[in-house]
Amino acid sequence: MTFSGLFFVLVFLPVFLIIYLLAKTVRARNAVLLIFSIIFYASAGIGYLVLIIALSFFGWYTGARIWMEKNDEKRKKAYLVCGVVLLIAALGFFKYTGFVERTINDITGVGLPVLKIALPLGISFYTFKIISYLVDVCRGTVPAENSFRRFLIYTMSFHHVMQGPIVRYGDIRPQLRQRRLTRSDFADGLFRFVVGLGKKVILADYCGSQADVLLPTSSAISSQPVLSLWIGSVFFTLQMYLDFSAYTDMALGIGRMCGFTYMENFNYPYTAKSITDFWRRWHISLSQFFRDYVYIPMGGSRVAPLRHVFNLLVVWFLTGLWHGSSWNFILWGLYYFVFVGIEHAFRKKAGNPGIGRSILGHIYALLVVNFGWVLFRYTDFTQLGAAIKGMFAGSTFADQQIIYTLRSNVYFLIVAVIACTPLFKCIDNKMSAAADKGSAAEFTVTIVKTVFAAAIFIWSLFAMAGNTYTPFLYNQF
Repeated sequence: MTFSGLFFVLVFLPVFLIIYLLAKTVRARNAVLLIFSIIFYASAGIGYLVLIIALSFFGWYTGARIWMEKNDEKRKKAYLVCGVVLLIAALGFFKYTGFVERTINDITGVGLPVLKIALPLGISFYTFKIISYLVDVCRGTVPAENSFRRFLIYTMSFHHVMQGPIVRYGDIRPQLRQRRLTRSDFADGLFRFVVGLGKKVILADYCGSQADVLLPTSSAISSQPVLSLWIGSVFFTLQMYLDFSAYTDMALGIGRMCGFTYMENFNYPYTAKSITDFWRRWHISLSQFFRDYVYIPMGGSRVAPLRHVFNLLVVWFLTGLWHGSSWNFILWGLYYFVFVGIEHAFRKKAGNPGIGRSILGHIYALLVVNFGWVLFRYTDFTQLGAAIKGMFAGSTFADQQIIYTLRSNVYFLIVAVIACTPLFKCIDNKMSAAADKGSAAEFTVTIVKTVFAAAIFIWSLFAMAGNTYTPFLYNQF
């Protein structure tokens, strides 16, 4: 079950919201949220449901033991180390066993059997949530949760168990005990969910389909013209943001409809003017996790230069590895390590942000990020090599097919690019400001937003049903 599936949108979510709103107390609403989260997760497999409950119980119990030993630093840290090691071991077994076995086979040629282990839904996210909880309890920044039911809501609420954000327990703890849901909150949450749904099924999915044609992950990559590969990389770059941020929009929208407020996970990263700035805007909860629980504990930048380089190397190696069990993801992480390291050295030497303040900084960041997504796309290094060679030294620059594709998608590309900028948010903010000036303006704004949301929702339903979903963005002008 996914947020962009017809069953979720037309059955699961409406039934959940009706029952949730009928429950009048926070305790009752927590129970409804937990029950539906269990149903949602069970749809991926009962075994994975048992796994998330077992790891949640382990995290909850370990946190309680850490809290009980808060005056004994040695025992407290022993429980923390035990908890973190087991959680990472569980993540490593399910996500990286096959990767390790394939690597050993490639290096030694011993021919180990490669286990095919399906990846449990959201395990990368909920293990990091539990780890952050244990570290925060050990540091004393939050108390241990005494209710396993509330802790389970924290780890497996269906609206952020799949794609994040990586919610901190300290941020959600007060809301698990007391929260207020207003009509305005519900309307804002519903609007954001619908916008996220449209962003996913109308824009991101179409970008993905075009990327598959123009930047294929097959042997056909070697015959693609240069322009085709570059335009395909642009479609893939757009897809990555629109897809991931769409799930965040839907997660935050559902949370808002339930009375929860979560941190923003994206802040228009393609408007960044440096790679450092990009990573302050992209997948913010993950960047902050590595910053607070890996980089700073290792000493951050307040160490000798070589040690600082090592700290950055570890963080970016882990960032790449977290995204997938293949060497190209590690290469992708190390690729960013190089640019972040160069920018840090440049700022330290120049004593100012330098290139990050100029329009050249924005162009530079876009080019680096766009090429980075090419590294991210190909798990097969032969295909990756062919893609890079074709982009920079292809035998044919363009053909009729890519020219036709560009002409057919020019309006779509304009809309998709605008969707990656704060333009629509600025319009929404101005409309909200106008609505605050009087009842007539508020009524007008409400009507406009309702009509817009209804149109996006209907369009999204057609897209999810398998019909063409960009009829007004291409081949009509």
